[in-house]
Amino acid sequence: MPSYVSPGVYIIEKDLSQYSPSINSSVVGIVGFASKGPVNKATLITSPQQLVDTFGAPNEGIVGQGLEGAIEILETTNSIYYVRSVTDASSLQASAEVQLGLCPAVAISSVYFGGTLDSALGVSSAEVGGNNGGTAYFKIQSWDNNGKQLAAVEQKFVMTSATTAGLSDSEKNVSGELFAFKDVFGGDIDGAIVGAYFDTNQPRAPYLVAPFAGSGAYMTVKAYTDSSYSVGFNILAAVNPSGSTSGGATLPDSGIWASGVRSYGSTMCTTADAAHLAAGQRQGGGVLFQSLYPGGGYNLGSKTDGTTSGNSIEIGTMGSPFTVLQVNEDGAAEET
Repeated sequence: MPSYVSPGVYIIEKDLSQYSPSINSSVVGIVGFASKGPVNKATLITSPQQLVDTFGAPNEGIVGQGLEGAIEILETTNSIYYVRSVTDASSLQASAEVQLGLCPAVAISSVYFGGTLDSALGVSSAEVGGNNGGTAYFKIQSWDNNGKQLAAVEQKFVMTSATTAGLSDSEKNVSGELFAFKDVFGGDIDGAIVGAYFDTNQPRAPYLVAPFAGSGAYMTVKAYTDSSYSVGFNILAAVNPSGSTSGGATLPDSGIWASGVRSYGSTMCTTADAAHLAAGQRQGGGVLFQSLYPGGGYNLGSKTDGTTSGNSIEIGTMGSPFTVLQVNEDGAAEET
């Protein structure tokens, strides 16, 4: 060791190759079973709560005691690596089919737009009061599949020669009045209480469509010829969403157009017999949701203490066409 007799800057070199590097011996790896979570992958866990959130809580139905051992170790250290193994019985992914549905819809008579109806409908211009064109006033209310009422709409539409002003030639060639009708009511039910649609290949009449689907959803539409909403305008017909076992949504085969109607939506089902059709359902598909990893821990169920376990999805309305989708885990909201 040199002696320093005066202030200054001194450089000293030390050879540390003879010392063993320090190793953190508190990191533990465990291979075990769990009801959910990544499979065959070392996952860093730093707390008991993170272990339960990632791999589920221990229970008697899980083979071995990997989770119990991991929890005990995490009481004395703050990091372990857990590798989840699966058996053939637990290698299936949790899944659920979400049913699709049809929205309630009301057709506006093409006679109102100066056209004629299909003869198959058995409806003449006399059944719409002999009124071709003119001004119509609408009152619209709709309810979602859970029976919650949305905001009401009052809308005026004027049918004049200036209705098609500003439309492109292609739009006029199809039916300028229909494009104008859609422009007034809005053709996007993501941002409106009601949307207006029509088929450009068969532009005989537009449809007013509610924003929510399902056999429990419905809408009421009333049409008037005056701004005081006192004189009815017979230009409305409810669309039958169920149709037949092989057909789609249709207007009634025959009937009288009215000034006020109520139309119901429909829920899709895998089969469409008479019982399903009577319940407002028709044959169609759905959306299959599947868990990212296999395991029964994702299935919705109940714990021994009566509380909820597993995952579920709730869709709630906000009193407008906008909705909130909430993902629940063990009965509590996980994300929205």
